[in-house]
Formats: sequence, C-alpha cells, structure tokens
Amino acid sequence: MKKTILIGMVLVILSIGMVEGFNLCYQEQTNESTVDDGNCGLIYTGNYSIIGTWTNGNQVIDGDFDTTGSSLNGQIYMNYTKPPNSLSSSLWRTKIAILPDLEQDLSLTSCWNGFNDKLVLRINVSTGVKNDWDCNDGTNWINLRTDTTARAVSFHEEAMKWDIQILEYEFIARVNKNGVAITEYQTVVKTNKVSWLIKMLDKIVRILS
Repeated sequence: MKKTILIGMVLVILSIGMVEGFNLCYQEQTNESTVDDGNCGLIYTGNYSIIGTWTNGNQVIDGDFDTTGSSLNGQIYMNYTKPPNSLSSSLWRTKIAILPDLEQDLSLTSCWNGFNDKLVLRINVSTGVKNDWDCNDGTNWINLRTDTTARAVSFHEEAMKWDIQILEYEFIARVNKNGVAITEYQTVVKTNKVSWLIKMLDKIVRILS
C-alpha cells in the first residue's frame, strides 16, 4: 500500500507492507517471569491453587522440571493470562514422573474460547493411581490427558507454549522538499501501525528542520 502525504512544500511518499508470521513463546509460570521465558509480551497475572493433600505440591509449579510433587487425592488449579495475539494453537506442556511419554504438549483448542482473557487448567488426582489434565471451556472440564499407573500420582511440572501471531510492518518513506529528494527511511517493526506512523512523521520533520 502506498500513501502520499503533503506537508507544506514537503512531499512524503510512504509505502506500507505487512508480513504475518507465527512464533512459539515459552512461559514457565503463571504469576512470575523466569529466565527461560520468551520475549512476546507475556502477562504474569495468573494464579495457582493447590487443593487436597499433597507432598511437595509447590514443586509441581516451581518452574523446575526436575523436582516432583505427589498426591493421592488432590487438585492443582492454574490460570494463565493470554498474551496479546496468542492463538488457539498454543500448547500446554505437561510432565509426569513415569515412563514412557514423560512430557506431552496438549492442545487447548477445545477450551480456548471459554474465557476471553485467560486459560483455566487443572491437574486432578483420584483413586491414587489416576490423574487427569483438564482445561475448562467456560462451563465444563474437558479432559486432555489421563495417566493410570502406580506412579501417575507424581508430577514434575507444567508450562505454556504460546503460539503468537507476529505482525511485521515495513515502512519506506521517500521525502522530497521543493522537488529535491532528501532522505529515505525504512524499517521493519512489530508494533501498532498507526502509532509507528506518528513517530516516523515526527522523525521526518526533525530531519527536515
């Protein structure tokens, strides 16, 4: 798309292009950042709730995939706040203390639209030999994974792998004053197009001053 802008005797020809991409962005905990987290506008306003009797239940949510917690009859609820431009193809990473398939990435499409701003998830342990990993669709709990072995009551960790939509805008400004080309300004940004345009025009004014 090309825009022509006349500012006094200054002619600005502005070309705007958009590139759409996707990026998996890791988030270890709901309520605080960690060194392994991605740089994609993550929001840490989520929370945890540990219900029932647990041994080292906080180690299931401590951000360490090597520590474990266990329960014979309990739940851990976690709410993740959705970051901007996150998609329903985001994944919930889960890890239990049994072989095989210690780690699994679970699809959340069945619950994505349950809440506008968050994902509501839980680990549910029952009967001492069974656990369920569930998400809430706004009304019901939807089962995503079930393990039924003697060690299915032990858990390592969980985390989010957000699928983030990236919008990159490319701007090229060709500036002419009294018919004489002065400069060309080009960049690629991951930001709001309108706010960037205001900043860019301000730079052009300063270039011509």
